[in-house]
Amino acid sequence: MNVEEGRFVIKIFSSAGPAKPSFVETFFAGRKPDMVFRYFTDFFDTNTCTSCIKFINIHLGPANKKTEEMINIALTEDHKIVRKGISTLLEKEDDMRIIAEASNGEEILELFNNGRIDPNETILVTDINMPGINGLDLISTLIKSYPKLRIIALSMLSNEKYVFTAFTAGASGYLLKNINSEELLFGIRHIYNTGERYICNEIAMQLLDKQLERTHVLTDDLPEVELSKREREVLLLIAEGYTNQEIADKIFTSKRTVEGHRQNLIDKTHSRNSAALIRYAVVRGIVN
Repeated sequence: MNVEEGRFVIKIFSSAGPAKPSFVETFFAGRKPDMVFRYFTDFFDTNTCTSCIKFINIHLGPANKKTEEMINIALTEDHKIVRKGISTLLEKEDDMRIIAEASNGEEILELFNNGRIDPNETILVTDINMPGINGLDLISTLIKSYPKLRIIALSMLSNEKYVFTAFTAGASGYLLKNINSEELLFGIRHIYNTGERYICNEIAMQLLDKQLERTHVLTDDLPEVELSKREREVLLLIAEGYTNQEIADKIFTSKRTVEGHRQNLIDKTHSRNSAALIRYAVVRGIVN
């Protein structure tokens, strides 16, 4: 509802008296009492639209005050259609309400800095790729000023560098815009109720697949070899940084014998040097 529509409704209420239920369906179909109440109180002084508030209470139910269960959400998205779609989706939930919307980082920063949004009681859902202050810089700036603020990045960017940068900056969640509504709602509630971070399933699987691929590449070029008990013992001590003489003292043998074990380990594992030997031991799980 825009301002002109609001004025038209006020005129109807003040001049024609109580409206019929069908009037509700025309102007407020599908809207919650809180949302309708906010439209009036945002546009008009409540003292001038008492009959409107009474109308809301009679036909739509009382306009509830903010409760402990309500999740206050601020939304930053530069595409108006996308922002409107997200806002409409979240407003349909009984435990969520949109308290502020902005089309860019500068606007939302101003709302926080002017005290119009309580950072301790709000979850900010923000896009990443925006003109002016991008989402990543916005997250970093806000978290420095309001460390308790919970921020969810909602973006089309799935590259892991954006994900890691967002969490490093202080984000509580990272969601892709192509997720279904159920996962979006779950992610918001999870962060609000538990205080833990959340990453959408698609990115989680993507990161897992990359990690598995890296592990496969690391182990695939390393030969599987049989090591004696003594060779394993020497390899563990090498990995811990001991010199040949120190190893010899620990296992009660000569320095030359330890040098022989070290060379045999390098030859068996096809390692070029001690550093590569330690890498082999770590990748193969011989040492932690």
